[in-house]
Amino acid sequence: MILVSGNFLNDTKNFYLLYPKKVYVNVPQTFLKDALNNNKVYFILISFEKSIEKYKYNKKEKSSILNIKNLVIEIKGFDKVNLEKLKRNLLKKDYEVGFLNWEIQKKEYLNLIKKIKEEIKKGTFYQVNLTNRANFSFERKSENDLLNLFLNFYKTQKVPYAYLISLKDFFIISGSMELFLKREKEKLLSGPIKGTISIKESIKNLFSEKEKSEHLMIVDIMRNDINLIGKEKKVELFKVEKYSTLYHLVSYIYGESFLDNYFIIDRTLPVASVTGAPKYTACKFIFENEPFNRETYCGISILKMSKDFFVSCVNIRHILGKGNKLSYFSGGGIVYDSYPEKEWEEINLKMKAFLNAI
Repeated sequence: MILVSGNFLNDTKNFYLLYPKKVYVNVPQTFLKDALNNNKVYFILISFEKSIEKYKYNKKEKSSILNIKNLVIEIKGFDKVNLEKLKRNLLKKDYEVGFLNWEIQKKEYLNLIKKIKEEIKKGTFYQVNLTNRANFSFERKSENDLLNLFLNFYKTQKVPYAYLISLKDFFIISGSMELFLKREKEKLLSGPIKGTISIKESIKNLFSEKEKSEHLMIVDIMRNDINLIGKEKKVELFKVEKYSTLYHLVSYIYGESFLDNYFIIDRTLPVASVTGAPKYTACKFIFENEPFNRETYCGISILKMSKDFFVSCVNIRHILGKGNKLSYFSGGGIVYDSYPEKEWEEINLKMKAFLNAI
């Protein structure tokens, strides 16, 4: 089953059931290039590790859940879904999810933040997005349990780029609110997010010097990326978006490009908002210090309808599952002014909607 929110198809009100024709895992770059540039319909996931292969860091063994570098699903058709009707008929908790552990324990996570701040002081980078992986047991009790988990997750925090992929050997659930790139003919739109506070806090806290400077660093990188593949046309800064558990600070960058889909995607990856600034040294720290592969988390998902139209989101609020286990990922941007305890609180805040769903 592949169920996606309508924002992938320029429809803000509905969900769509996509019917897969063929599923490909870990395809070569030539295959990925053809899939992005032909006129067939594909739903494509590109992992964080795939997006940083260009940097050619020394190989490092890490733990993985699905061992996915990319996932390419050819779509033969799709149907509109009445999500409210689906929720009325199916919404229940016919599963049990139990917290096991954070992959990086609190003390170690705080030490990594201090280490990042030391490197910032040396001038190695200005910002690093540090992430963590929370592991859970998952007891399934019916054939609709994954769908119900997804619906409960979406109910607790409605987001524009939600989807469920349930295949024979694994599943992926994503509740992303971040637009990476949207293409309509030559027009491009990106919506980087950086800046998070609890729904209980004053909205003024999103506009602190720390939050604004962190946000502007990421926006400037995305503006530069768009100018590498085309031309920036307009920027709308500091938009506040409200969700059930938190506020985010978002900016929108409008641009244009006449290049092909593959070139646009390849040149703008990895995603600035979930890596840091500058990208190369931030990703190097991530690669060397996070003990797990992020896999599809912090990568992107793309619904490509044609050579002239695709919508892609950043894979945040992301769940990977296999067998009787699942993992939820959470992270945040670390700058010199970051307080380690507050950053620990932020990754827990970003998991709140998922905890409410289980």
